[in-house]
Amino acid sequence: MPVRNDFINFTFDTAIIGAGPAGLSAAVRARFVKSRGAFPMSAAVFECSETAGGLANFGGTKITGPSFHLERGELTARLIKDVKLFDIPIIKDRIVKIKKAAGGSHFTLSGAGGGNYRSRSVIIASGMRPLSNEIQFFGNGVEITYMGYDFINKMISGFIGDAARNDKKFIIYGNKYSMNLINLVISAVNCLKTDFDKMSPLFLIDADEKELTNDKTFKKYPFLFAFGKIVKFYGNGRLEKIAVESGGRVSCEKADRVLIDYNSFELAPDFGVKIYPAADIFDKTGFVKISASGATKIKGVFAAGDITGPYYSVSRAVAAGITAAFSAYEYVMRLKKRSGGYSLFAYKARNFIPDTGYREIDIDSSRDETPVLSKPAKIKKILRAKFPDAPGPLMDKLMVYFVQYKILAKKDFEEISKLLNISFIELNDLIAFMIDEKLLGIE
Repeated sequence: MPVRNDFINFTFDTAIIGAGPAGLSAAVRARFVKSRGAFPMSAAVFECSETAGGLANFGGTKITGPSFHLERGELTARLIKDVKLFDIPIIKDRIVKIKKAAGGSHFTLSGAGGGNYRSRSVIIASGMRPLSNEIQFFGNGVEITYMGYDFINKMISGFIGDAARNDKKFIIYGNKYSMNLINLVISAVNCLKTDFDKMSPLFLIDADEKELTNDKTFKKYPFLFAFGKIVKFYGNGRLEKIAVESGGRVSCEKADRVLIDYNSFELAPDFGVKIYPAADIFDKTGFVKISASGATKIKGVFAAGDITGPYYSVSRAVAAGITAAFSAYEYVMRLKKRSGGYSLFAYKARNFIPDTGYREIDIDSSRDETPVLSKPAKIKKILRAKFPDAPGPLMDKLMVYFVQYKILAKKDFEEISKLLNISFIELNDLIAFMIDEKLLGIE
């Protein structure tokens, strides 16, 4: 999705970095929260790859076990259906910096392309490493490590043998922990009785070469290693080359098969987002540390999914995304100082005795507030149903106010009330109904 001016100028309630199972679940729950009696938040998802869904696109997903299994792409399809239902934009941009504004009222997120976005809260769900377009070649030159070291050994032996026999280029891509595979590689090459020089380099490491300088194995086989980050894959149906970023420059290199060593990223993730002001939210290996509610040490920043460390499972990622969304919701509602507090009834009990006139959604259109609107077509349908005698030109005037990402103030409510010829009490009831239907959220 191209960056739009209204996205750049708009302040979202929560910005989610990453469109994998954790990020998409967080976005949907942040918008939906519950079926009735809660102000919906505005949410935006930022994804640097070409396809939403993350690793869930690479195969089937077991929620618990064999009997609770979703086929490849099914989980992503279900999540995307709800993302579309709630008009949650998935903005194709790689977030490189998160900066908290003075006073803590919002965050500025900077994209790799130079775009800046504003959000009151942030949910980091970026996974173990950012994806590009590898799903396009998965099974056709791109593979990932999984199913244990016995299986990985067979994969490496088979790929190296195929490369040697057919004059193809095979690369294992990972970080410094990919050194754990060195013995499997050396054994496979020795079994072929071929020259290492013909195969080198076999490892592409996303790390500073200095990190391996003192490693004994690296000193013995330095020719097996190259250093850089894969930023894109190319080919006509099957992988033919890769774009590698190294030393600030990007070059294309021949590659017929790439084995992405996710075992290495499970030990240390690739997280390239700079956070200001700097805070100690990472553990010693680079994973984001969170509380049971998904909160980090930075107020307003939450995290979910693989970026928070083991154990890695799709059901855990979905649950963590939901938890982070609920926590972000509480944070944003407190930030907005809602007079009636925040409503998470059924998900979190509130210890108070409501009086007979209590309303979950306390609306007062006379205040200078700024609703966030979505689903204009459905809003128009609701208005036509409630005001069937309203002429077409009047409806067109009304819909100027009810568009996506429109900021409304007190004077706008006054105009809407005049156009519909209804009282503020009646307007409040109409707004409350739209909030219940998740068509409107109050700032």
